[in-house]
Amino acid sequence: MNGADSARTFALGLRTDGSIGQTATLTGFEFDVYVPDNKTLTVNGKEFTALEGKWIYNGEVTAATVASYSMIILDKNYTGALETNGYGAAIVLDQYGTLIKVYDGANLGFYQGNGKETAHFTTANYATVAFSELGEGEILIIFANDGVNGADSARTFALGLRTDGSIGQTATLTGFEFATAE
Repeated sequence: MNGADSARTFALGLRTDGSIGQTATLTGFEFDVYVPDNKTLTVNGKEFTALEGKWIYNGEVTAATVASYSMIILDKNYTGALETNGYGAAIVLDQYGTLIKVYDGANLGFYQGNGKETAHFTTANYATVAFSELGEGEILIIFANDGVNGADSARTFALGLRTDGSIGQTATLTGFEFATAE
C-alpha cells in the first residue's frame, strides 16, 4: 500500500523532516539514557560548562579551529600544535586543583596570588607562553577569543577569575582527579 498511512512512507519522511539526531520513543521498549560529555569547571562558587564537542583535552588546536572550543585543556604531555587567535584568557590549576595563575591575553594582564603583575606575553602568544610555563602536574585551560562578549562568553568567565578572590581557591573539573594535599 502506498500513501500517507504506509509505514514505509512514515520512515522515508524521517530522512528530511529534521528527525535525524532526535530522540525516539518506542512503546514497550526502554532505551538507555544518553548522558552528554560536558565539562564543568567550578571555582570559588562560579561555574562554567563547556558542552560536548565544545571542549578538547590534549587535542590539536589551530588558529582555524580554536574559536570553536569553549575550553581547551592541556597538560605537559601535549606535544601537538597550539595556535590561538589572540585576545583570549588562560588559567593554570596546580596538581591539587588550585587556581594559581590567570593569563589575560585580552587586556595584557598576568595574575597570581599577589595580584596583577606585568604581562610577559602579548595578546597573540598568551596561550603558548602559559603552556611553556606549565609545571609538573599542572593543567592549562584556555578560553579562546570566541568573538562573543558578555556573560555567555567562556573568555568572560575566565577573566572574571582574575580579581574576584578565585586565585588560590580549589577548583573542580569534570573528569579530572586532582591530588590531595597531605
